[in-house]
Amino acid sequence: TFKGQIEVVADALRDDPDFVEIDREHFELWYGALNQSRLALENVYRFAGVDQVGEVVTWPEGKQSAFMRFQLALALQSALLDAMDSNF
Repeated sequence: TFKGQIEVVADALRDDPDFVEIDREHFELWYGALNQSRLALENVYRFAGVDQVGEVVTWPEGKQSAFMRFQLALALQSALLDAMDSNF
C-alpha cells in the first residue's frame, strides 16, 4: 500500500537525512512511493510534453520547484530500476 511505502521511506530518512541507504528488499516500496509522488505532481501541474528548459524558467517558482521534484523522482526511479536489474 502507499501508506506502507511512505512509512519505509520516512523511516530511512529519519535515521540519517544526510545519507540514505536503500535496502534491496525495499527497492519496490521506494519505487512505488516515488511513482505516486511523481504521478501526483503530474496530475496537478501537467508536465507531460515539457522538453525545453527555457519553458520551465518562465513558470512561477512553485511550479519550477514541483518540476525539479518531479525530475528527481524520475531520476531516482531510473536508478532503482538499474539497481534492481543489476547483480550487486
